[in-house]
Amino acid sequence: MADSYFATNLGYIKKKNAAWAELLDAQREGRADLPETGDIRSLECIPAKNGLPTLKAEHNGDVVFLHSRYDPRKEAKDIVDNAYNSKQNYFAVLGLGLGYTAEALLDRAEGKILIVEPNPEVFLKAMEHRDLSKILSSDRVALSVGEDWTSAFSSWMKIAKLYEIGGVGIIELPGSLKTAPDGYFEHFKEKMKAHIVTLGGNLQTVMLMGWEYQRNTLASLPRILDNPPVRLLFDKFKSHPGIIVSAGPSLNKNFDQIKELKGRAVIIAVDTSLKPLLKAGIEPDLICTGDPQLANYKHLAGAKVEKACLVAEPMTHPQSMIDFDGKLFIASFADKMMQWLARSIGDVGHVMCWGSVATMAFDLARKLGCDPIIFTGQDLSFPGGRTYVEGTYFEEEEKRDMSLEAFEKRQVTYEMEDIYGNPVKTNRQMFAYLNWFNYEISRTQAKVVNATEGGILKQGVEVLALKETAEKYVTGDFDVTGMIHSARDEFEAYNLPLLKAHISSALESFGRINNVCNKNLELLKDTMLKLQGFQKYPPSLCQDVLNTLDADRLRIAGEPGMKDFIEFANQTGMFNFVKKFNKIQGSKFTTHVMDESIDLYTNLYQSTRRTIGKVRPFFEQALKVVNERGEK
Repeated sequence: MADSYFATNLGYIKKKNAAWAELLDAQREGRADLPETGDIRSLECIPAKNGLPTLKAEHNGDVVFLHSRYDPRKEAKDIVDNAYNSKQNYFAVLGLGLGYTAEALLDRAEGKILIVEPNPEVFLKAMEHRDLSKILSSDRVALSVGEDWTSAFSSWMKIAKLYEIGGVGIIELPGSLKTAPDGYFEHFKEKMKAHIVTLGGNLQTVMLMGWEYQRNTLASLPRILDNPPVRLLFDKFKSHPGIIVSAGPSLNKNFDQIKELKGRAVIIAVDTSLKPLLKAGIEPDLICTGDPQLANYKHLAGAKVEKACLVAEPMTHPQSMIDFDGKLFIASFADKMMQWLARSIGDVGHVMCWGSVATMAFDLARKLGCDPIIFTGQDLSFPGGRTYVEGTYFEEEEKRDMSLEAFEKRQVTYEMEDIYGNPVKTNRQMFAYLNWFNYEISRTQAKVVNATEGGILKQGVEVLALKETAEKYVTGDFDVTGMIHSARDEFEAYNLPLLKAHISSALESFGRINNVCNKNLELLKDTMLKLQGFQKYPPSLCQDVLNTLDADRLRIAGEPGMKDFIEFANQTGMFNFVKKFNKIQGSKFTTHVMDESIDLYTNLYQSTRRTIGKVRPFFEQALKVVNERGEK
């Protein structure tokens, strides 16, 4: 039966993701390794009391059943019934097990579901012992299998449409929580809760930022095409030390020592620390940036470097990339826009970023192969009554008061114990970054040293002064700059014909969507004129108009240009539509309901057309850029 179930289930996966299906087949046959995600010693599928299969695991010396030993299906229904709320239309199921809980949720709830299963061995057991067709064939279900928790959250963001989220439900399998890697689901839930708070408190800002990410990436296409992908740097610095230079107050202690380590370690600066480093006479080897806002670009603006290269995610402000053109590596946070671009030019190299550019610098150091990875300026707190190192753009150019006293007038802080056992102030944001680093350091093979000489980062790291760190771990010179520029020389041109075809296809799709918008706005205008003479609107006429408007709405929702770009750039318009549509849907027909419906569809088609007007020029310019590159 195992072969039969597996073949059937694999067939469903192959229809959606042929590459993943091939990998699963190879993993089952031992032709590909399973990623290490937990500490399960053994995993056995055995019958429960009612005959249904259940999973028995040995984890950290304990026997854990991932489902009930008596009735797994009833247990799954009870879990869903206890957690379900009718206002929720997005769900995260923490643990697949053999799929009982996900199936119960599909039966009970409408809406989209992300199933997070950190252990691929569990998924393979489920593929072998149960018919998972209800899960695998559903368009409402996305799967994250064998990924780290940040990648699992990225999978959530791929399915989540901010404008249509009514409520988010988290369904937990107790057995899966016990067998997951330490901290895995805790970190996932923490990030999920932060996302839910954002939805409730700052949705409009998040929606507007989505358009900013998209616009910046398209505006930076010439730089993307002319500069190498950061993946060319991956593993180039195996066993060489890497120093991350963050902009915390303690960095003031380390400038002289960092200067002495130039050419003996890869110096990776966050954008905020670049100007303080240059002022101290230190040019880093690599600089990380990835924030889309103009204010963040000002940390780089006017900075003069000779050989340092910027590692940039194209969502960053375009001027950052223009200033460093020719000294630039392109990275990806795997957001929607870069995923689309990867279909044409391939993966430029995924670098994680979790709120702070320091997290990007840390993941870059890992992917370069650096060992040890040495932190400086990574206080994650406010020692010495300051919030940043001296000499940042904030202080030098904006003349901002960077004291803790001024900060506490705007932000809530609380006290923690620093690496020396002394009290130090931090805030909720810095504490969240600390938790991220604690988890990521725990899954990092390289030695990690905290040479900040202050702050609160102490879990999983060796705490040393930078001078002691250098004596112990920085052994000799090597040609850092030469190795970086040698990687640049490996760069070959991207597949421009394929990119041209994809851009052209998007433009054609925009044209079709725009035509539908124009047609329906004319229909709405004509309808309003026809209804002016009626005290009570004719139901048949109104229903015909509404049917046409909604049929076209659903039709253009399937357009590639809509799914890939317009929805993302017009999230505010889509949110306003969905919110009001849900209120009047199914209402008894009245003149008032018709008036509201006319306003609703008018705003939808106007906002969609307006968004096309914003997005299309960037694609037209992108096509021009690709054509120019193709002619060279």
